[in-house]
Amino acid sequence: MGFLLRRKKKKARKRKEKKEKIRIVLRIKVIFLKYISMIELKTNLWEFQSKKPLLLGITTNGIIKSNGRAVMGAGVAKQALMRYPNVDLKLANWLTEHGNVPGRILDISSDYGEDSWLFSFPTKNDWRSRSSLELIDRSTMRLRSGWLKLGGRHQVVLPRPGCGLGGLTWSEVKSILSKYFLEDSFAIVS
Repeated sequence: MGFLLRRKKKKARKRKEKKEKIRIVLRIKVIFLKYISMIELKTNLWEFQSKKPLLLGITTNGIIKSNGRAVMGAGVAKQALMRYPNVDLKLANWLTEHGNVPGRILDISSDYGEDSWLFSFPTKNDWRSRSSLELIDRSTMRLRSGWLKLGGRHQVVLPRPGCGLGGLTWSEVKSILSKYFLEDSFAIVS
């Protein structure tokens, strides 16, 4: 009888030790995640420098004009059009083929180093509308998925999506981005 009791106590002690180890690991993960997350910087999107290949994001909408070009008439999208003529045609092609979802639309390796891309990050379906938190959530989720498919080796840089001309506040948008952008490979510039 004493043997069975000792054996039972030993198993209970091992279970308790295992649970404690799991709790410690979880506490370490929580602490780690508090300090490793997306980066916020006060800088110009176009002047961002990285040792990694870049995925440079521009906030977009899903409208194609009658001339076959995407609407890129304001904000960062307009800056991209001024910097890269005909990017509106590339975006229109992307929208036609894939819909209003994030995607690599222009190779910018000559400006930012090998395997760097300009990508669309939809925040609105129509340029006349306010940005949509639901669309930003979907765009962020798809961007993260695409980043992982590329091996997670790119530095992703975005302006504050939906803020400014989109009419949203940074606090409500940041809460969405923070769910997906858990690494310092994601930078938000303002």
